[in-house]
Amino acid sequence: KILIRIQRAHFIESKDEVLFISIGHALRLRTQINRSVSVGLRIDRNLKEKVKFLKDPKIPFMEVNKTCERCPLEKNDCKERSVPHTVLSRENHEKVLNQTLEEIAFKYRNKNLTN
Repeated sequence: KILIRIQRAHFIESKDEVLFISIGHALRLRTQINRSVSVGLRIDRNLKEKVKFLKDPKIPFMEVNKTCERCPLEKNDCKERSVPHTVLSRENHEKVLNQTLEEIAFKYRNKNLTN
């Protein structure tokens, strides 16, 4: 049995939209093992002109990101999340820490320049 699926995905950070078409089937000699191929087509003006069924409401649409660890969606907003967004949390923490250090350095420089 051959399975064919289609899905549109919107990448949160890059804002890219992609049409994925996947085809899968069981191997002939080992039917308990499946094989699949997925093709992703970036949705741009050119693809919109050529693929007339792009806006079909039957095509599933998902908000996605490169990895769960970098995804800004909260757990409640994503039923597919497999791990916490640890990389994003660490990057945000580092950003706040760097901003705080810059503010302290700025205040220190201004204080010493005026004295």
